[in-house]
Amino acid sequence: MRFTYAAIKRYGDKTWTAHTGVVEFNPTYTVSCSECEKGNFGDLHDTAYIVELSNGTKFLCFINDYCGPDDDLLSERGETANSYAARAHHEKVRQNIRLLNNTY
Repeated sequence: MRFTYAAIKRYGDKTWTAHTGVVEFNPTYTVSCSECEKGNFGDLHDTAYIVELSNGTKFLCFINDYCGPDDDLLSERGETANSYAARAHHEKVRQNIRLLNNTY
């Protein structure tokens, strides 16, 4: 899977970094995937999710108009929905990264 992310917290880091990038990962090595409850980063069409990989890395990504169960997010369909998410949200994350650092 290849997902574009708006923020990342690599293994060993104490804080989140607002940075747009692409992460390649195997969904088999994913610990969790859940909707981001803090920050109100998304909108009606793009929902913010935090994905935690088995190596301890976490990243915040957006999924566009996806209404399936969480485990299906980490599929080709979820990857496509991620590619359709508006990049404008990444600036909102950059401006409010403190909200992630205070909660996750």
